[in-house]
Amino acid sequence: MTRAPLSALQTQLWLSEQADPELALYHELTALLLDGDLPADRLEGALRTVVARHPALRTVVVPDGDGAVALLDAEAGPLRVTRLTAPARPTEKQLGLLAREFAERPYRLPTGPLLRVGTVALPGPRTLVLVGTHHLVADGRTLDLLLAELDRALSAPAGEAPAEPGGAGADEGAHAYARWHAEHRSTEAFRDAERHWAEALAGAPTPVALGGGGGTDRLDRGETLRLPLAARSARRLRSLAAAHRRSPFAVLLAAFAAVHAVWHGEPDVVLGTAVDVRTRRFRDTFGHFVNVVPVRLDAGPDTRFADLLAAAGDGLLDAVEHRQVPFERIVGLAGPGRRGVARPLVRTVVSEANLTGPDRLGGLCARRLAVPRTRGRYDVLLQADLSHAAETLLVEYDTALLGRDDVLRLVADCEDVLRAAADDPAGRRLAGLTAGLAGPPADRA
Repeated sequence: MTRAPLSALQTQLWLSEQADPELALYHELTALLLDGDLPADRLEGALRTVVARHPALRTVVVPDGDGAVALLDAEAGPLRVTRLTAPARPTEKQLGLLAREFAERPYRLPTGPLLRVGTVALPGPRTLVLVGTHHLVADGRTLDLLLAELDRALSAPAGEAPAEPGGAGADEGAHAYARWHAEHRSTEAFRDAERHWAEALAGAPTPVALGGGGGTDRLDRGETLRLPLAARSARRLRSLAAAHRRSPFAVLLAAFAAVHAVWHGEPDVVLGTAVDVRTRRFRDTFGHFVNVVPVRLDAGPDTRFADLLAAAGDGLLDAVEHRQVPFERIVGLAGPGRRGVARPLVRTVVSEANLTGPDRLGGLCARRLAVPRTRGRYDVLLQADLSHAAETLLVEYDTALLGRDDVLRLVADCEDVLRAAADDPAGRRLAGLTAGLAGPPADRA
């Protein structure tokens, strides 16, 4: 075993988990339904090939003084694909619940493994493949890369090594990024980024739960909804993006900010967005490289949607440019009075994500299966896949604050803002665009 430092992002995640290690807040899972039979032993062999290439997949995390360190195993340990069973002729809902149980099984950080893979042989034949990781060693991009490499390993002719990932160099490991980032924190560029956040967040409001209260700050009480974005809304979103020369995601963020201001009764909106902190050097490195950074927007009634959209686009660019400042440090820069609060700066996060997954694995057609989760890390965590193939929203929400109908209304309000903005070439103020919105649950009681 080799000792290695954790990055600042890993450390803040590890500390967060220590509050209640039995929760499954940071358990990530991808579930794929394949249109044929994939033997577990064949998948196991491909898995060993991939794990041997990537230190993160052979990492455990152990306490060390007031913090923790990573231990890297030079060799891939005994890896087993778990054979799971499902009811005869299961429904997709039953498979989703089975996948959730697999995802939420405890990980033992000091002993590992922090990667688990399971399969379910189904009639047809079909195969359900479950790939789970702890967020300390993998993020969404890691899972995408992992599945791509598994596919190459499964598709290689018998007895031949799979092709190396196209254009990728050796995976230095997340610990190499941790060392780089520790050095980067002493640079003028990092200090400039800190100054940016201090100025951008000066006087920002401390967030409150929907309706001004009622939030429990319990992170284990949540549900998820997977919702297709209506075709008309998707067209309007892309039309607005083209007209204003902004990304479709910036349009969605602006629309959500307008709704957020109405639902919270606070025009000074601070939303979180997840950004990948990988530099070019680490672009194909497996590990945890996600930072949540704030985007602050003026969504007051006199603001025009075009101005809100421009600010959202600029805010996203700022988020990327200054992404190396860890969230906990950003909270400190935002001013006193936020320590000891479960959600000290943002209670709502809106991010882009790949919700589709690969369309093939091991020569078989693949389709991603929606997996219900019981975590509620924020009031609302909205992930948007705005690819032309699948314009989809995945909404994780705190069930102490919102019900399913509330989330549907929240998304419908966003779509109403998109419609009003697309139909408004004169650029009315937000007061006109949001006049007919439903508002938060308390307003409809």
